[in-house]
Amino acid sequence: MEQNVVQGTLFPELEVEKSQECKVKRLSIKALQEKIAALEAEKQALMSENESLKEKAEAFDELSKSQSLFTMTTIAHTYGKSAIWLNKYLESRGVQYNNGEVWVLYAQYKGKGYAKTVYFKYGETNTGKARENPHTYWTGAGVAFIHSLLKSDGLI
Repeated sequence: MEQNVVQGTLFPELEVEKSQECKVKRLSIKALQEKIAALEAEKQALMSENESLKEKAEAFDELSKSQSLFTMTTIAHTYGKSAIWLNKYLESRGVQYNNGEVWVLYAQYKGKGYAKTVYFKYGETNTGKARENPHTYWTGAGVAFIHSLLKSDGLI
């Protein structure tokens, strides 16, 4: 009888329970290892996406601080749209209106540094006075503003 106790066969039901417990532990460890592997893969994907978004954010920050001026055509083409479409979109959002000669920002957007009107001189009138043609250009901050509007409306 002592031999059975040493070999663990005195209580066979306990051996079955131990065996099943070990099996459950092995399955739990395997499941946890699979979960860890899946989380590691997700972490790598998120880190890659984060790096990409970080680069875009830095470029966007530089653009918004830029002293350069951008035409509506240039901005619109960035989003695969036409200048006509983007001007009408901004008009529909209450950002600008056309005074018959040039697009002008409404008062609530003036002074925020979004756009500048530049006058180009060309030719002369019959009286010898230079002709001027106004044109609206957008600043980096204006481009960032347009981007935020398009994004908030789900258009990009």
